[in-house]
Amino acid sequence: MSVQASTSSQLPFSYLNGGVLRTQTSHAVTSSFGTAANELQQPFGLSPLHDDDDLMMDSVSRVRLVQFQKDTEEPMGITLKVTEDGRCQVARIMHGGLIHRQATLHVGDEIREINGVNVLNQSVEMLQRLLRDARGAVTFKIVPS
Repeated sequence: MSVQASTSSQLPFSYLNGGVLRTQTSHAVTSSFGTAANELQQPFGLSPLHDDDDLMMDSVSRVRLVQFQKDTEEPMGITLKVTEDGRCQVARIMHGGLIHRQATLHVGDEIREINGVNVLNQSVEMLQRLLRDARGAVTFKIVPS
């Protein structure tokens, strides 16, 4: 079923077909946006036929932001460890603790930042201090396990 929408000399002819609004100029718009999207997706300095796509995908990781409120002296109930290559990981979550109740972090998650502070190659003591001193909105940038 097609329903004709109002038209004017400035607007292209439009109609509703199967729940999708279509216009006479939709092909040109789709074509333009498709070209722009293809140009934006290609990394600078690489041709579209680059053979090292697997290498590029190795450096891409899924990052997630986790935020919660910490307004008390209550400990977060989390144990962090630093791996041999300097990454910060969640080693343990205490049952009933603040992090456990939030259910936003999991054992094995890699923490990249705490409140905007990069934690790569930081000592466990520094990480503990960051967590202990945190107040208000606490934000973790993590890579899920």
